[in-house]
Amino acid sequence: MAVGRAEKPLDPASGPVQRFAHELRLLRQKAGSPTYRAMARQASYAAPTLSAAAAGDRLPSPAVLRAYVLACGGDLDAWERRLAEAVEETLRFREVAATGDLDAVAPYPGLGRFEAEHRERFFGRDAVVDDLVKLVGRHGFVAVVGASGSGKSSLLRAGLVPALRDGRAGRAGHAGAAPSAIRILTPGEHPSRVDQALFADDAVVLVDQFEEVFTLCRDRAERAEFIGLLTGARARVVIAVRSDFYGRCAEHEALASALRPATFLLGPMSPEQLRQAVVGPAVAERLIVERELTARIVADVADEPGGLPLMSHALLETWRRRRGRTMTVAAYEAIGGVRGAIAHTAEALFTGFDDVRARTARALLLWLVTPGGGTEDTGRPVARSELEDLDELGHAEEVLEQLVRARLLTVDGRMVSLAHEALIGAWPRLRSWIEADRELLRVQRRLTEAAEVWAALGRDAGALYRGSQLESACEAFAANPVLRTVLTSVERAFLEASIAASDRERRAAARTARTLRGLVAALSVLLCLALVAGLAAWQQSRTAERRATEAEARRVAAVAATLRRSDPRTALRLSVAAWRIADVPETWEGLYGAAAQRDVDLLEAGSAELAPDHNDTWRRLSQNGRTLTVVGPDRTRRWDVAAGRPLPDLAGLGRRAVDIAAVSPDTGTVALRTPEGVRLWDLAAGRPTGGAFGPPGDDVDVWFGADARTVAVHGRGGPVRVWDARGGRALLDTGRGREEIRVLEIAPDGGLLALCPDGDALQVWDVREGRRLPTPWAAKADVCGQDQFQFTPDGRALAAGVPSALRSWEVRSGRERPRIVTGEAGPTRTSGSPYAAFSADGSHVATLSAGTLLLWRTADTSAPLFRHPVSALSTSELALDLDGGAIRFTEGDNLVSAVRTIALTGTERGGRQGETPFSSARFNQDGTRLVTTHPEKIELRDGATGGVRDTFAVPPACTGCSPVPLTSFSRDGRTLAYLSAPDTVTLRTFGPHPTVTSLPSRTGVDGVAIGGRDSAVVTRTSYGVDFLALGESRAPLPRKRYGSLLDRASDGRIITDERQLIAPGEGRPARGARVGRVMPGEGLAAAAVFSPNGRHLAMSDYDGRVTLWDGDGRTRLAVLTPGADAGTGGERRRSALAFSADGGLLAVGDADGGLRFWSTDAPRSAGSPLPSADGPVLALAFTSDGSRLRAATPLTPVRTYPLGLERTAGAVCARAGGGLTREAWASYLPAVPYRETC
Repeated sequence: MAVGRAEKPLDPASGPVQRFAHELRLLRQKAGSPTYRAMARQASYAAPTLSAAAAGDRLPSPAVLRAYVLACGGDLDAWERRLAEAVEETLRFREVAATGDLDAVAPYPGLGRFEAEHRERFFGRDAVVDDLVKLVGRHGFVAVVGASGSGKSSLLRAGLVPALRDGRAGRAGHAGAAPSAIRILTPGEHPSRVDQALFADDAVVLVDQFEEVFTLCRDRAERAEFIGLLTGARARVVIAVRSDFYGRCAEHEALASALRPATFLLGPMSPEQLRQAVVGPAVAERLIVERELTARIVADVADEPGGLPLMSHALLETWRRRRGRTMTVAAYEAIGGVRGAIAHTAEALFTGFDDVRARTARALLLWLVTPGGGTEDTGRPVARSELEDLDELGHAEEVLEQLVRARLLTVDGRMVSLAHEALIGAWPRLRSWIEADRELLRVQRRLTEAAEVWAALGRDAGALYRGSQLESACEAFAANPVLRTVLTSVERAFLEASIAASDRERRAAARTARTLRGLVAALSVLLCLALVAGLAAWQQSRTAERRATEAEARRVAAVAATLRRSDPRTALRLSVAAWRIADVPETWEGLYGAAAQRDVDLLEAGSAELAPDHNDTWRRLSQNGRTLTVVGPDRTRRWDVAAGRPLPDLAGLGRRAVDIAAVSPDTGTVALRTPEGVRLWDLAAGRPTGGAFGPPGDDVDVWFGADARTVAVHGRGGPVRVWDARGGRALLDTGRGREEIRVLEIAPDGGLLALCPDGDALQVWDVREGRRLPTPWAAKADVCGQDQFQFTPDGRALAAGVPSALRSWEVRSGRERPRIVTGEAGPTRTSGSPYAAFSADGSHVATLSAGTLLLWRTADTSAPLFRHPVSALSTSELALDLDGGAIRFTEGDNLVSAVRTIALTGTERGGRQGETPFSSARFNQDGTRLVTTHPEKIELRDGATGGVRDTFAVPPACTGCSPVPLTSFSRDGRTLAYLSAPDTVTLRTFGPHPTVTSLPSRTGVDGVAIGGRDSAVVTRTSYGVDFLALGESRAPLPRKRYGSLLDRASDGRIITDERQLIAPGEGRPARGARVGRVMPGEGLAAAAVFSPNGRHLAMSDYDGRVTLWDGDGRTRLAVLTPGADAGTGGERRRSALAFSADGGLLAVGDADGGLRFWSTDAPRSAGSPLPSADGPVLALAFTSDGSRLRAATPLTPVRTYPLGLERTAGAVCARAGGGLTREAWASYLPAVPYRETC
């Protein structure tokens, strides 16, 4: 691919100018990427002027735009309208920017809260506000209780306050009367100082952040006085308190009594309410939210505890990067989504500080945090006037203002505070600071309280620190200069006075001690005390060091997660490093995440290092994607893409570089246009390989064959000729001259030539026989109507990307091969047609379109082996290196800026190619046996190898008639039950003396499980549950629909798809079990499994959501997989579930091949991912020792995943090519000594 000087990257989300330039570049790309020299020949402007139009520095003039668009064959009227819109948007953008407040009309508050004046933008809580208003109207004291980030403050201010002003919550008998006054306050450190006049008879007092009574107010008497004021007030009082502090309200009898009848529990928003909260404010400001963006945000927030401030901040940042009036998914992804937006904003600001300002920012942020004591960490409002006392902080006011402008802090009157406590949990760097300094922060808070008491007592010496208090404070502030910088003048004076008093007392004690007898005994005691103190200090130091290291490891694991796309190799190395320095749940989840990470490397090729500074530079990715070559005048640069390192430079082409016509697929040869004709140049040897051939001049196009042994040449107005590149011998002459050839391809073996002349139909030529082949099928196929096509590796078919599909036709017969459907519209390329790259043997093909990379088996195109999202705005040069285990493609806008490597995990080469896929599969408990089902047969397989051990026939009527596999293993794995006939269940035992037992049943069986010895349990479509045994069949439960049987526990309980937990021995549904739907609106269960010890029950629905329950089905422990991952169009999706033998691990496989496992002790974590399977996961099983997980897919009976952390770390190190260098370690882990990690 020929390109000129490297154009600088553009960010379409940064504003109208760069977005317009980006669209111009796409227009040029659609036109076939003509050089600016070629465009200049058609226009009246020079090449640099046309290039500047798409540079992104300024909008082009109308005349230059017309020349650019006409040269690229664009719609002139449409582009003139676009320019006018861009000019208008630019002027508006500049007007807003000139005010210094780009967020003046922001529809979302970010980390802040909605205020009463924002009621027109407060959506999604209408029903909640109505219920709260009714409660306030009935009771004089109401508590709104909810998790941090659940929206309590916004509900009070933007919901309840306007409703009160409208008179919707009058007292009983006074409906419609608005209160005389509405007051909002927060307790702060001294809540009793509130003006009691606020509590007038008909006033309403709203106390936000009531938990400050416990976190900031340390005086028990003052706390009790304030609570008594609230509970005894004649005014109506509404408090908002975090749920983790609700229990502390019971410490006060009057408060507990007041809360008992009037507690309002604020839960999470439903998906529909979240949708309103996303779309409503935007519509109020006449903005448009992309539908996909709404769905993404709702899915991301639905299961995120306290996620509303995260959502609001992500929406604010997305709004800042809006495209005109449209808020886009691209902008949302650019800021890291809901979970990454806050960290993205905070990191961008913090990393822009110099060392002095960075230390100041850290001190300020820690100054505003109160570490939790058994509860979550909280914010701490501080008077802004105290900044004047912070003499040791450099640029404190400046840093504070920048933190406020970034919406990380808020200034409310004279107080400064965190914009929201969500910042503490969402920003890994701040969280790591708090973890590292947690004990020291507590020391500082105690010092603050003691200094205030000392000042209030007139600096009484009796209130000074002494003994261990003074020692711990001195040690803390001596060891941590950052905390020392946020001591106020009062705190500093208090500490200095305490030290001076201690010194005086110590000197007096020393004088007294010298006069006492028993000096030796006293010294011995002091020595023992010193030893004890030293040991305690050493232990505290070790504990602090361990906590600091763990916090640093968690931070690095979080950083690695953010780099998986932008810097994959560093992300792999950081994940290993984080686990090596601290083995905590976050780091081993990160390690497994690295093992499952598909992105292996991103070789940047748009930087100054890789981009030569000359025109007429050519870049080419080799056909297997392993080598990137940049050919220029001064030198030829090459990179080993697989290893991520440069190769030795070769000589440049000097002035001949402007004559490059093509680069061979292996990047070893270039074709040069010369006055004598086309000449081939060996880049390694630095010389031509033979004489000239073909037409002379500049208007010559050249195409290499796949093996670089054949070359096709076309001169404007002449025929296409094919030449032997080794001897310069002509092999084919197409005869008739053509003005232009749009697309041309040579078969891999050089035997066929396919081309599309401009304005004509497809032509296929037999090069060896020198004749044109008939192609009557070509007109209907419209191969020439596409951007490009290529021969398949066998040389017998042409493959072309059409919108949302890849199609292939046999060139001699016109027969179409199985079509590959790549998905919906909205592709990476403008045309909507996918890029495609075949493996060398033709067994696989990779496609890239619609922002998705897919891999397929050519023998079975029903479903892709794996899919991987691609976020680049423009991609090209796709290469499938099946032997090297990678797919590579170039990213960039019109020119190569980077080469991305996606790893293949090995499953892509396995499978039973050409065979009928399994319809279902099931492992026994320890994964030693596997049963797979097909139409009319069941196969028993070895669980380790997948080899077939036995085959059993079943009638066709029994297959495909049930949503669940009609097979079941006993808990010990030695017996298999299956429906062998419509009215018969067969039991097969395995071992030295195998047996076969048939149990008669009634028809309509839709679920089966093994009972005790020679017995089974079945469910039937209309008649409930039957228990089958030799010689009998009984149905102790009333004959009604209980649902299809999904699993049976070791104690005999069964679970059905209608979520009924039944204990057969009792003859009724199990006591306490949930009957019917577990959660409203979630429909039938798709799969369920009991843990071997019966302590847990995992259940999935057809949306892909997996819920973990306790074994009795009473308590929901966690929702593990969000339903937002489900497919569209009502597709029913079933997850595969499995517990380890000890019940400590739960594995989940989904319909897209995704695999993840959780510890049942920590089910609310993100879980640990595993490399994707090669299709929908049908069954899972852990080995008996829990060291491996086995998975079955429709084409691969068994794939085994090792679960050991050490083994996983070794595999990640191998993919990363080693661990972090010392330089990278110093950059990412400056506080931890360097160590080898790989």
